[in-house]
Amino acid sequence: MDGQTYKERRPAPELSDRLSCVWVQEVPAGAEAYAHRTVPNGGVELTCRIGELPVLVGPQTGPTTEVLAPGTIVVGVRFKPGAAPSVLGMPATELVDLAVGADAIWGDAAIALGERIAAARTPHDAAAALEHVTGEPALEQYGRVHRYHPRVFLTPPWPEIYAADAERHHDLAVAVEEYERLCAAYPRLGYEIVILPKVSVAERADFVLRGLPRREALEG
Repeated sequence: MDGQTYKERRPAPELSDRLSCVWVQEVPAGAEAYAHRTVPNGGVELTCRIGELPVLVGPQTGPTTEVLAPGTIVVGVRFKPGAAPSVLGMPATELVDLAVGADAIWGDAAIALGERIAAARTPHDAAAALEHVTGEPALEQYGRVHRYHPRVFLTPPWPEIYAADAERHHDLAVAVEEYERLCAAYPRLGYEIVILPKVSVAERADFVLRGLPRREALEG
C-alpha cells in the first residue's frame, strides 16, 4: 500500500486575493502512520481532519511534527500574508505558534462547518467546503444562521481590575483590541449591545436581569 499523499491546487479565482492554495493530505487505511513535519512559512491555515472540528493554525516560529494515523484525511486552506484577519475575525498575532479549535472562536458555527466537511462525498469536495467559508468573513457567514439572544451584554476591559492568569494569557492591550472588535462585529450581525456598568458583581447581575424580558429573566 502506498504511503501518504499531499496535493495542492490553486483557489477559486474569486478567492485568489486571500488564499494562496487549497490542499488535501491523505494517509491510506492500509498504510503506516505518517510523521508529518512542517517548517515555518509565516502563514495562517484553516485545516480540518475529516470527522473532526476545523482548526486554526497560526504562524509558526519553529518546526512541528504531527503523526497522522492510517485512514486520516486532512483538508486545508492557506491564507496569503495579511489576508487571514479579515476572514477569521481576529489578528494573526493572536495565533502565533498555536493550533486552536475553531469552535473556541466560532462556537456552533465551527461545529456546523465540521459536519458539512464530514458529509462531503470526496476529500476534494471537503476541501471545497472549507474553501467556501473563506469567501466572506466566517463570522458573518455563520452568524446569520446560528443566532444568539438579540441583546448582547459586554463588559469592557477595566484597567483597575484587569490581570492575566492561567486562563487569560493576553495583556490589557490585546483585551482592548478584542473588545473593540466585538463592539463592531455584533451590531453588524444585527445584535443590540448593552455595556455593563462598573459596579459590584451582584449589581451587574441585577442589571442583566433587568435588561432581559421578564419571562427570560425568570427562567434564567
